[in-house]
Amino acid sequence: MHGVMRLSRETFTFEEKYQSFLDDLYRENGWDFERIKGKENIKSDVIIKKGNKDYLVEEKGARYLHSNMVVELVQDLDSQSWGWFYETECDYVIYVYYDGKEAIEPEYVYSVDFNPLKEYVINNIKSLKIGITTENWGITFNAYPAWTVLDDKGMMELLYRKEIKVEATTT
Repeated sequence: MHGVMRLSRETFTFEEKYQSFLDDLYRENGWDFERIKGKENIKSDVIIKKGNKDYLVEEKGARYLHSNMVVELVQDLDSQSWGWFYETECDYVIYVYYDGKEAIEPEYVYSVDFNPLKEYVINNIKSLKIGITTENWGITFNAYPAWTVLDDKGMMELLYRKEIKVEATTT
């Protein structure tokens, strides 16, 4: 079964849930946006228009809170499908974190500046925690840079915290 997408309806329902939340967040911040569909979706998920500039955004969601960002290096080893880390052309990665599968609203939403993230992961790959999972796409390799390190290096911004909304400045 490896090399074949094994995504459940639950996976797509979760993606729809966090995309809907992000659509509302983008509107609340006054950002025009366009979801990218079809083959072009491999480059990014959304184009956010802010002022006279367009930003390509990769959106990611997690059902549970983590102290580390999940960076997909290899989506599926058997089919040699590289992860979004290599495929995206995004400016920012927007990460949505929920506190459990049943949570209606996320706890946090972070925006991460992609180019510094990519440089950091490549330059520090030997010291980062690496994990392998077989849950959705086959044999997937992830790197786990700590949120505290990304924050200390100025690569990320809190866009939303449950009960506390933060006005964004970068995306």
